[in-house]
Formats: sequence, C-alpha cells, structure tokens
Amino acid sequence: MNGLPGAYIGIYKRYASKCFPLPEIAVYKSSGYKCYYMPRFYAGHITCIGEKYMINGHFYFVQDSFYDALPDCNLMSNKGHGIPGIGGRPCHYCFQYEEYYWMVPISSKTQKYHLIYNNKVAKRGYCDTIRFGYVNGDERVFLIQNCFPISQNFIDSEYKVNKNTIPVTVTKELENELNGLLRKVIRLYKKGINMPLTKLDEIISYLEKNK
Repeated sequence: MNGLPGAYIGIYKRYASKCFPLPEIAVYKSSGYKCYYMPRFYAGHITCIGEKYMINGHFYFVQDSFYDALPDCNLMSNKGHGIPGIGGRPCHYCFQYEEYYWMVPISSKTQKYHLIYNNKVAKRGYCDTIRFGYVNGDERVFLIQNCFPISQNFIDSEYKVNKNTIPVTVTKELENELNGLLRKVIRLYKKGINMPLTKLDEIISYLEKNK
C-alpha cells in the first residue's frame, strides 16, 4: 500500500482485496470490478481524487457554474426543481461510466410524472426515460430523460441526512435498473442516437475542454 494515503486505504480495502505499490498504474479484477491504482484510481465503483470520492448509487449536487456554462443544453436549472427541504436544488443519482459520471436528476413531482409515464406506456408499450423509486423514505422520480455526463470538478457536494453524516442511497434492485437504463442511453448515444432531452454532444464537448 505504499503511496496510498490513509483516507484511501479504508475505501480501497472495502471494495478490493489487493492494493498495488506500483508508482503509476496497475489493474486488478475483483468481484467483477476493475480496480486501478494511480493518482486518480478506481476501487470497485468508487473514484477517489485527492480527499474526495464519488460512489455509484449515491446522490450529488452540481455546481451552479456548470448550469451557467451550458444554458441551452436542456439541463434542469439548479433552482426550483429540487427536493423540498434541501434548498430547492435538484440532487442527482450518480453512475460512473468510463471517464464521466452520468447524473440523473430526481424530482418530488411524482403525480405529474406518473401521468407522463402512463401516457408514454399507453402509446408505446414502454417508457425508458422515467423511473420511480424511494429516496430517503419518499417516492421520487428519476428523470433519465434529463440525464447528463459530468466530471467531478463540477460537483458541489453529496446529499446526506442526519446532520450531513449519512449518505442517501437506493435499493440495490433500483440501482441495477437505473444503471441498466443509463448504459442504454450511453450505448445509443455512441450509435448516434440521443435518447435524453439533454444535448449530450455539447455537454461532452464542454467537459473535454474543461478537464
């Protein structure tokens, strides 16, 4: 574990059974995950950069600067769409795929989106752009239709409860379903099909310029 700060060691040991004392990079497969050790490294589904880390299935807030820089990409604004009691800002479900995090905003407007979901199912027989699930004990809407990629430097903070000590998560079943839908979004995008409402080309171009 040479070169790994103490903050990293506990996180890494939780998700992989081996660390590497190599100076730059090593790859180790454990329980189906690819684990990398380098200045930025992946341990299972955790990415650590400096003293911060993000985890699949957790929720995060996005900085205002990200929305300000992309006003015409059909992103939900950072005001007026959020969860009551947390300042009106939308928090986002997180799924990492390759170098970006794919964020799904959640909403408390369940009645509105149940109608939209039911109408789409009635017309097409399915709806892959909206899902429902419980977050912190309350039903929420997961808006796949408004998902977008992001890099960690535009993340503000994690959504936690109990005086900001306990991260909010979802059930494993819901996490697997959401991750599957996001993989479909990414797979179609790579084939030239933009499934969500957001302008993925412009967002990714901006991220590439601001690494």
